[in-house]
Amino acid sequence: MTTGQLIQQARKNAGLSQKQLGEKLGLSASMIGQWENDLRNPKMETLERIADALGVPISEICSKDVLKNYEILKRSRENSRNLVQETKDILEQYALALRQQEAIKVLGGEKIERFVYAMNDLNNDGQWKVVNHAVDYAHDLAKIPEYQRECAETAPQSPSTQVETDTTPAPDAPEGAEEGE
Repeated sequence: MTTGQLIQQARKNAGLSQKQLGEKLGLSASMIGQWENDLRNPKMETLERIADALGVPISEICSKDVLKNYEILKRSRENSRNLVQETKDILEQYALALRQQEAIKVLGGEKIERFVYAMNDLNNDGQWKVVNHAVDYAHDLAKIPEYQRECAETAPQSPSTQVETDTTPAPDAPEGAEEGE
């Protein structure tokens, strides 16, 4: 049997008209008819939606050739997701290594060695927690004059420390009045 014939059989077994199945899928009854008459072929994602709407496994609405292609596509998607995750993990490890190298330049010596060993003992969540705390702590310290660089006014500011000018009129100012008038 063709995929169209299998869709039609599963639809009838579910007691649905083409219109009812189309409504469940957000499609027209004529589209369902085109699939059932093998005039058009639904995409793999649509086949998954059809199977869900009919409450059947996808194997019941696909011809053997289509099912074989579906399994290949499904494995390919899974392999792609795994590859993306592996790449993300590698990039995170690389970023961590770069942060560690930068920390060595800044801190140097025995303390950084202890820090690197401690970071290596942590999982990703623990490492991110340390980094986030360090960033917050650095921002707090940067607000204290004693820890600011001599030429702080020429150094670029981080977005969270930039000052914006408020141009809204004071609450007791007459309407239309602006600061400096």
